[in-house]
Amino acid sequence: MDLAYRFDERAPRPTIRLSDEDVFRLAADGLHGLSAMAELFEGRRSYSDLSSNSYRADIEERTKHSMILRSLRTVRDYAVEGRFPNETFQVGELLHDVFAFGYSQMRSFDFMTEFYGIPTGTKLEPLRILLSTFIARWKLDVPPEADRDHDYVRDWATQVAADTETFSLGEIALLADMTERSVRNATQPKVPEDKRLRIVKHRYYIHVDREEAIRWLTKRRRFVRSTFPDGFPGSVFWPFWEKLGVRL
Repeated sequence: MDLAYRFDERAPRPTIRLSDEDVFRLAADGLHGLSAMAELFEGRRSYSDLSSNSYRADIEERTKHSMILRSLRTVRDYAVEGRFPNETFQVGELLHDVFAFGYSQMRSFDFMTEFYGIPTGTKLEPLRILLSTFIARWKLDVPPEADRDHDYVRDWATQVAADTETFSLGEIALLADMTERSVRNATQPKVPEDKRLRIVKHRYYIHVDREEAIRWLTKRRRFVRSTFPDGFPGSVFWPFWEKLGVRL
């Protein structure tokens, strides 16, 4: 199992632009499930306690001060709003924590709800959308050669079934706030050339090169452009030993 988001054309259109409140619910639901599971098997609380309003209120108060909420907000601010992370040196560690949180929510069977009537944890679809969009935006904004030796974000691409340099139609859809079907329609020969998304076919796979993704997305009304520090990318990506303050 991975944390990739895959569009389901039979399902309702997903909410791609998650709000800060959405992210708070993700963190609180996840912590509620993890905390309830531990206390249930320790025998510290009853079933009714763990699903009570007072227990939920306590979880939400703890969530406000949690590391995972801060990490999820950083992921959301970049994935949705395009605000480039301030501490790029810590981005790999941040993703490490968010992916670990996501995997902790994966269960093949919703046993907590089915057996005990207690919240199991957070919904995975919004978390998958956040992580897939974060990595897609990073690939769009950061040239592969900018930090090739220490690009820890691209190292996580396989966890969302993504290529490290090219884009799937699903990734383009997430960045454009569209459905994958709409993006696929934009690749058809009947679409005027200046509005058409040019794709590359390799056997059974279809992908979009980075330059084409930038060209096409910047013309989309719902695409949110990223905001960068002055002098980006050179001001952000510089030799690893200099980041550590080491003189060679």
